[in-house]
Amino acid sequence: MANNKGRKKHSGLQVLLRVLVVIIILAACAVGFLGYQLSKLGTFSASEMGSTDIETESITTSVEGVCNILLIGQDNRSDDDTGRSDTMILLSVNQNTNQMTMVSLMRDTYVEIPGYSARKLNAAYSLGGVSLLNETIAQNYGVAIDYNVAIDFEGFIDVIDTLGGVDIELNEEEANYLRGGESGEYLKYLTDGPYDVTVGTNHLSGAAALDYARTRKVGQYDFERTQRQRTVITAVFNELKGQSIVSLLSIYNSIADDITTDMTALQIAGLGVSAYGMKDNGLLSYRLPTDDMYSNASVDGVGSVLVINDWDYARDTLAGWLYDAPEDTADGAESE
Repeated sequence: MANNKGRKKHSGLQVLLRVLVVIIILAACAVGFLGYQLSKLGTFSASEMGSTDIETESITTSVEGVCNILLIGQDNRSDDDTGRSDTMILLSVNQNTNQMTMVSLMRDTYVEIPGYSARKLNAAYSLGGVSLLNETIAQNYGVAIDYNVAIDFEGFIDVIDTLGGVDIELNEEEANYLRGGESGEYLKYLTDGPYDVTVGTNHLSGAAALDYARTRKVGQYDFERTQRQRTVITAVFNELKGQSIVSLLSIYNSIADDITTDMTALQIAGLGVSAYGMKDNGLLSYRLPTDDMYSNASVDGVGSVLVINDWDYARDTLAGWLYDAPEDTADGAESE
């Protein structure tokens, strides 16, 4: 009898060990598969990263539980190694408030660039790559950038086409632009097109969404352009919320070659898990500077710029958007 019990215990232990081995193997396969998939992402080249040995007195703060990612829209059709960084959106994932927030940093904002004279914000990337852009944002906006992600036009188109398009509401000027204009004057600016669109909600392809997001030919120039960019990102975010893991993997595969980042596979996976848990809370959207924060000016050798009237106020407002619960954020925000 005792021997039978001993054999049963021994048999049960073997079964448990086998189960554990299978679990370990499956986990290892999953980690390996994830690592392989994430390895498809590009990393910044030396010229794109740049370097800064400049010591600055920074008012930068970091908050535990908050990850700040700089999204850089690259136009790699230029001859520059780093392309142009005319789109800079700060995406913040706040585990403390269970909220995600994106803030467009206007490219024409007049800022102090460490080691250089004051210039437009988008000059930092061309002067010193990602490192100098991050340092410039830290010194002027008081925000530490944890990671950087750059995506080019092809990646923008691919992700939207893989989703099957996105729904975007167009006003009369925007619809006319995407149709090419009354006399075809806008056709040369369109990636594809002309597009068969009307005033109101339209289901846009990746190319149409890109042309919508990039235009400065209608509306209030770069102010409305940054809003359109965030509108498209919000539409993509809303589409992604209802996707299965299989669909998300397909979408990832379609854009991996078009994305460059300084994040490791483990960091991307961890951030993805955090962001996925916040999906029901939406994505807050802002633009800096807000209408009450700046004055227009013309600077010799620089051109037309946006001059922040009170940087302390601007930094406090930005910190409120990123770190406080939505109902506690500073007034004056342009939110969608």
